[in-house]
Amino acid sequence: MIRSLREDKRVYRRSHRPRLRAQGGGRSLHALRAVHCGALPGKEPHRQGGGADQLEAVARDEKTLIFCARIETLHELKRRIEAEWEKPLLERWRKVFPAASHGDIFEHEVDGKRVDGHHSRLRDRFGRAQDALYLALRERYVGTLLEGVSVEGAHLERIIARANALLRQQRVSKTQAERMDWSLVKRCVEQAVALFVRDGVLAGDVDPEVLRRLTDARFVALGFDLVADDVEDSAEGDRTPSWSIGAGDAALVLRREHLWSYLKAPLLEVPPELRVRTVERLASYLVARNVPFLSDLLAFAREQGVDVEAVESRALSPVVDRFWTTPRGRPWFELLKRFLAYAGKLDEERRREVLDDAVRAGALVRHTVEGVSRERLREAFNTPLYPMVLVANEVMQEGLDLHHHCRRVVHHDLAWNPAQLEQRVGRVDRLGSLVQRLRARQPDTTLDVHLPLIANTIDERLERTVRRRERWLEFLPGSAPRIEEYGLADEPPKPLPEAFAQALRVELGPVAKARPPGAG
Repeated sequence: MIRSLREDKRVYRRSHRPRLRAQGGGRSLHALRAVHCGALPGKEPHRQGGGADQLEAVARDEKTLIFCARIETLHELKRRIEAEWEKPLLERWRKVFPAASHGDIFEHEVDGKRVDGHHSRLRDRFGRAQDALYLALRERYVGTLLEGVSVEGAHLERIIARANALLRQQRVSKTQAERMDWSLVKRCVEQAVALFVRDGVLAGDVDPEVLRRLTDARFVALGFDLVADDVEDSAEGDRTPSWSIGAGDAALVLRREHLWSYLKAPLLEVPPELRVRTVERLASYLVARNVPFLSDLLAFAREQGVDVEAVESRALSPVVDRFWTTPRGRPWFELLKRFLAYAGKLDEERRREVLDDAVRAGALVRHTVEGVSRERLREAFNTPLYPMVLVANEVMQEGLDLHHHCRRVVHHDLAWNPAQLEQRVGRVDRLGSLVQRLRARQPDTTLDVHLPLIANTIDERLERTVRRRERWLEFLPGSAPRIEEYGLADEPPKPLPEAFAQALRVELGPVAKARPPGAG
């Protein structure tokens, strides 16, 4: 709203003031505002195209910051935005299952009982260690930390034998003993390779700290961080596994090309204590309900000839490994790469908080009445990942930087003071902001400020008052007046008739003295 004396703000800030009319269908005024300003990624029943802008913003990984004052509205906006988001999400799933209903795709309840859909069934398989898909989103250290080690021919047979010897030494739970556990398969094979490197059987230039961790006696039971925690399965119990590791099983673990091998450079910046947590939280994020990764992956798998109805694990696993370098998968790879670069700038405590809060939740929308500090909401919103929408009240409108991935501000509720509105916009209009970075490449990029108004309500009077105050607060400090911007109606002011304008003209220059007749 109020602009500083920097004239470039007049260039890159674009204000949207749509006049909306409430219509039927049971949609409240605040929801009507949200849809038409583009905050909701859907279409309002009585007016087409309301959410197209937001869908484009999501595709560009750009976020929306909505300000409103009422607590009830915060809750309602979050609920409605999430409900609207499921419409385009369902359309992406229908590229895989054309005739699917909402209940076919998403988990829901019937008579108080949970009913799984395509999403929840596949999500659980990617997180269950008894399914080979578990490996698809985990870091396989032979392709990252042991990348220089060559495993071929006779060495492979010896590695499988050593891995099975390590497996038989473990004491595990009943489930892990009776059913193949891919977290154990992975660690046994990886430790077998690392032990051969340590003993000189295999050649490789491996970091000493990495080798120490991989050959530690606790590695198979606890994983790379060597501690029992809440992010990775551990082997605990009093039973011995009744199954063994075969050549095909080891081959999945030893694959050098997978998601994290493509990201091994940024992973080097992750502290060893947070490496497993980072991978596990991002794996969980990718399969969250509101994140369309699984629908994109299955669409690619279908193109590759995979039976997406049955989804056989060993058929899908190599497809997942190839996915990240394809046109469908590349945006997801770049997104994770940007997150790792962002997280690398945080100290260890803040990085852990981001992983355990924002990344773990995978929530499309967050708001400021969740019992979470505004600093944690700021960290969540500033990541390249979800949330894509932050619904905020006055506690977020000053003193916080929210500009890393956002160039869209929505004044859901106007304020009588234009300086307050400027404070809101100032959360995303800062040095190093997204809009500045984009304008360096695309000079026509704008910072979009939405003020959706409901026709024939107090909104119109409030907006007229705010615009008058804005005009004076710009003019008094010395900003050049731009009369065409200060009209109080929807139409620009019409020019005065020329004769009338001349009649109103006042000459402010010095009056010339009359000379006597005949003076030279």
